[in-house]
Amino acid sequence: MADTILENSLRSLIAARYLRSNGIEIGALYAPVEVPPEVTVRYLDRMSANQLKQTYPELGEYELVEVDVVDDGENLSSVLDASVDFIIANHMIEHCQNPIFAIENWLRVLKPNGILYIGVPDKRYTFDCHRSVTSLDHLIRDYTEEPLWSMHSHCSKWARLVDKYPEHEVAARTKVLTNLNYSIHFHVWTQIEFLELLLYCQNKLSFPIEIELVQKNGMEFIIILSKTAPEIEQTSRWNNGHRSIGERTVNKLKIDLGCGSRKKEGTIGIDLQAQPGVDYVLNLQIEPLPFPDKSVDYVHSSHFLEHIDTAHHVVQIFKEISRVCVDGTNLEFWTPYSWSNSAFVFGHNIFYNEDHYLHLCVWNSSFWQDQLKARWVLKEITYVIDPDILIELYSNKVKIDFALKYYKDVVREFGVFIEVNRNYQGETPPVKRTFTVERSATRYPVKSSEVGWSQIELEKALEWFSLGEVERSHYHLQQSPTEDESQSYLQQTHTELNQLQLELQKTQAELLQAQEMINAMQTSKFWKLRTAWFNIKNSIGLATDD
Repeated sequence: MADTILENSLRSLIAARYLRSNGIEIGALYAPVEVPPEVTVRYLDRMSANQLKQTYPELGEYELVEVDVVDDGENLSSVLDASVDFIIANHMIEHCQNPIFAIENWLRVLKPNGILYIGVPDKRYTFDCHRSVTSLDHLIRDYTEEPLWSMHSHCSKWARLVDKYPEHEVAARTKVLTNLNYSIHFHVWTQIEFLELLLYCQNKLSFPIEIELVQKNGMEFIIILSKTAPEIEQTSRWNNGHRSIGERTVNKLKIDLGCGSRKKEGTIGIDLQAQPGVDYVLNLQIEPLPFPDKSVDYVHSSHFLEHIDTAHHVVQIFKEISRVCVDGTNLEFWTPYSWSNSAFVFGHNIFYNEDHYLHLCVWNSSFWQDQLKARWVLKEITYVIDPDILIELYSNKVKIDFALKYYKDVVREFGVFIEVNRNYQGETPPVKRTFTVERSATRYPVKSSEVGWSQIELEKALEWFSLGEVERSHYHLQQSPTEDESQSYLQQTHTELNQLQLELQKTQAELLQAQEMINAMQTSKFWKLRTAWFNIKNSIGLATDD
């Protein structure tokens, strides 16, 4: 039950991401795919709900959706060309006797840029597990010769391997299934073989499809296809200018790596898991970016790189980024800072600080330029420091640069801004360092606290640290200060003296005010009565409250 809930949840997430406007679902039966409330679905099946229950008794216990259109799901003869925005065929294509013909018809009724949602059971995890995968040659023959030639074979295998009839009853059962044109799983696949079928349709038959998503989901896998518009009209969904690649118009793309559900606005989202905002489901550690060379002009990544398994995988991802980037592409990477506690939570494998990028872009830039086929120029490093920590540093008069060098858990996260240059000439430019309280807030420069040192200063430092506690307390008294040190000390002493004088004047004024108040009280009628009462008590030997 838990697996079913999770599978349905992922189905609905994918549907919410890709399905819009009006469409049809073929063969929904008792498990229609959940779609967003603003989406309209008509249900199509080969029979009405009542007829389906009569023909397939095993459906009797389920509540079936009301069928809006009675039609053959492979032919869709009653559906007009280019009339629907999407088609859902969830656990339906395995029931098609001629899958290639079915896909062709589904594309026929889809509008340009329409979406085809196909859910396919992986035969390894179902009652089809003992059956052999349907070969591509078999599917091609079904398409070119029509599938009557294979009908008997399919029904026989079903009777033997799924219904598990004894061998002497297989022939009779096969005849029943054939005569009824019973809807069995005529074909079975795993994800690899089904993708092989789609690539054949795309490359050999020139079906107008793009594979938008391939997602494993428990015992099934989900494929999202889009119907491409005619070549002359084809434009990308991303509307930020364009460039020509061959004869096709392709935009300069902006991508977000490891975006999760928080994809940066205006970018194409790429992640390992399908969820709202994810446009491409990829394992970037082993799969290339699905974009042409020199087609991307902005790359964003937020709290993704720390999850990569090894440094080797990071380098491979960086190489892929370089491949797809145009000259001048801006990279923006955010990760936890290695000197913060949050950098070391479970699931983080690499701990980044500024040295990673200085090594890549500054210290060993020539080596990495050869590796990445481009010069990555580090423009800025930004540190995010929470307001309470910033205030505490200020209260203790600790400089930001000093805290970055020597204190732990000051920076929550940090970002780097890099420009990709393919023909970079000249010296490495200085790297700007800034800090802020939030990514989107004002950035302030980190002023360097580095100062030069001399051999004399080093010797003094070594002498200081070699002294004992008592000796160290008298150390400065024994040193002859320089003229600058003396001047600085005198100025500091003068400032402190002025402060003490101001405090003394304030205390004297407060003392004078208190004395005047006491004098005023002593001349009052109340004070005189109080004094007389104490005198009477003393004269008769009573204790006073004074």
